[in-house]
Amino acid sequence: MVRRAQEAKLIAETAYESNANAGEMRKAMGRVSVELSWIEEGLVDSIDDWNEFHKDALRKLTEGGDNAK
Repeated sequence: MVRRAQEAKLIAETAYESNANAGEMRKAMGRVSVELSWIEEGLVDSIDDWNEFHKDALRKLTEGGDNAK
């Protein structure tokens, strides 16, 4: 995910600093969108994995109270 974030940053910075026309800017924003979609998917998968492998911790958090510590 870090590589994807770095790539999205680089694409956005390059597009901002260039004299891109509307078509080039649109293409750059499409590439940024793709990178951000990969990041989103990775984060959701990570949350799902955490929930699957840490069910006891999740249960304690959702119950609240002193048991959450």
